[in-house]
Amino acid sequence: MKKTTMLGAAAALLALPVAAQAESFSLDAGVAATYTVTADGFDHVENYGEGYVEGSYNGLFGGIWVASLYEDPTYDYELELYAGYGNELASGLSYSLTATAYYLEDNYDDYYVTLELGYGLSDTLSLGGAVEFYPDSDITDVSASVEYAFSDAISAYVLLGTVDDAVDYNYAEVGASYGFAEGAAFSLLYEDADNADATLSFILSYDFNVFGG
Repeated sequence: MKKTTMLGAAAALLALPVAAQAESFSLDAGVAATYTVTADGFDHVENYGEGYVEGSYNGLFGGIWVASLYEDPTYDYELELYAGYGNELASGLSYSLTATAYYLEDNYDDYYVTLELGYGLSDTLSLGGAVEFYPDSDITDVSASVEYAFSDAISAYVLLGTVDDAVDYNYAEVGASYGFAEGAAFSLLYEDADNADATLSFILSYDFNVFGG
């Protein structure tokens, strides 16, 4: 399975998963740099860069995401191609359905389908949930999250998930983000799982609109 996509956490911290309902085509992009250490001894684990380009139109969206693999002796980068649709209902419930193909360099590895739901309880508190399914490997990843915005610039979230694999395991994430300039943010992300040591990541990200929107 692919590693966790840090850019999403750095850029939006589980903002409601709904594509912008722009009537004209919009193109957005972003980059991020991540430095990860062990949570107990602060020993270096890895550091990598990543970026994405995404186009959207009236709820439809698609894009490409790429990340470096500095610690991998075989591959230099991983890549995802994805497409989907998202919308928000009058009740305030948002949803998105995304199909993603995952590659190690130009070698196809796997694909998965993700259903995400979100609901804003207030202007500052929102709930999220996701089901990720890998048909080829018969793996299911189910997660639920809660996010709180302390201000326009500061937000935090907690996510709990479980993976149904050959060996089942549970995992958890706690993240916080500070937007210090338009599109720019610094984030902290704590991750722990039954099958891995806990880690702490420091993430610097920048997202911007290329045109439209």
